[in-house]
Formats: sequence, C-alpha cells, structure tokens
Amino acid sequence: MPAKTASRLVYVILLGSTIIIGLLTRSAFIPADTPLRNYAGDMLWAIALYWFMAVVSPKWHPWKLAFITAVISYAVELSQLYHADWIDNIRAMKLGGLMLGFTFHWPDLLCYTGGAIVASTIDFHLLRKDQQSPWQW
Repeated sequence: MPAKTASRLVYVILLGSTIIIGLLTRSAFIPADTPLRNYAGDMLWAIALYWFMAVVSPKWHPWKLAFITAVISYAVELSQLYHADWIDNIRAMKLGGLMLGFTFHWPDLLCYTGGAIVASTIDFHLLRKDQQSPWQW
C-alpha cells in the first residue's frame, strides 16, 4: 500500500501560517535581542522551507524532505559569508534579506536543524499517520 501524504492544500496552509508567525517574530511585537526574536525566526524559516518542499514534492518521505531542507538552509547560511555588491544589493531589499539573511551566525545552523526535525516530525506523525517506517526514503 502506498504511503499516505497530506494534500498540497494542507502544506500550503501550513506554509502560509508559518510565514505569518515567522514575520511576527521579526516585528515590533517581540522585543529586540531576545531568544525568541533571535532564534525562532530561523527555526521557522526552515519549517517554512520544509512545507514549501512538501508542496513541491508531497510524496517524498518526511526524512528526505528534512534532509533537503537542512542542506538548503545550511547553504543559504554559508552564502552569508560571501559578500559581493550584487548579492548584498539583493539582501538590502526586504524580501531578499528575509530569504537570504545578512551575516553568518553558526547557531542558526542549529535552528535550521531543529526546524527541519520539527516539521518532519509533525508531517510524519500527524499528517502521514500510516507511513511505514521513519527510516525509509
């Protein structure tokens, strides 16, 4: 029997909700220099990326989606070590800054890992209840 996957609509709703929550963590509602403001956004960024990947490839196993989410997240974070005018101009725009970030910060890698794990766990245990094994890709 093929593994159950959530509908793309469910993933789109989760993606939209995660983006809204992530933007709220960067708003004036959350005081600056608090752990919630400094780290929750990075974790939510990875969770949003996971939901996006699930929209694109809903049949992929949650652990595969988590792995790809982590790799992309790490690549984006590592790209922050590179500064050239063209990419810094993209980062200077609001959307570019939200997507690519500004400066490398190693704890962000932990947040991305945590976000990928949280999203894949939610996906595996709540959205794909009849998935066979967590170790199958």
